[in-house]
Amino acid sequence: LDGASARIGTQRDALAAIASGQRPASEDALLEIAGTLLQVDASLDEQVERMGSHNDGAGNEALASETRRVTAVLLQEAAHNIARVRESTLTAMLDGWHPAELAEVPRLLHEVGGALRILDQAHPADLATGIQGYVQSELLGRETSPDANTLERVADAVSSLEMYLEGLED
Repeated sequence: LDGASARIGTQRDALAAIASGQRPASEDALLEIAGTLLQVDASLDEQVERMGSHNDGAGNEALASETRRVTAVLLQEAAHNIARVRESTLTAMLDGWHPAELAEVPRLLHEVGGALRILDQAHPADLATGIQGYVQSELLGRETSPDANTLERVADAVSSLEMYLEGLED
């Protein structure tokens, strides 16, 4: 677990550097972060599965099945909400600036963060909360269009969260 924790910490620092502008938010950097997090997740899943295999029984299998079903539903809803966030963000930017299109985005991101917290995915949940706060404080109600760099960062953050959710579903 110490290795997994160190890898997550490294990726958290890389994401913080991107968010603060110290490191460019390139697609390769975001894919590297997402890929590492998915590898750690898969490794932890394998460890949990091995631990659970020592306690086989009908009750455990029913519980495991229900857990998988609930997890799948949470991930599907979170992915659906992130897709709606992406669509709303794009619509807000089309043909000028239309901040009213972002009205539902904070609620959707709050729900995504909640689903991730239920699934014990604290760091991605924090990312959803961070995007939510930024949209509320910097984009909603804004009369003029933000600069392209700002919009690109928001889009990159939403895309990385969407990719992470897709990886969790897989």
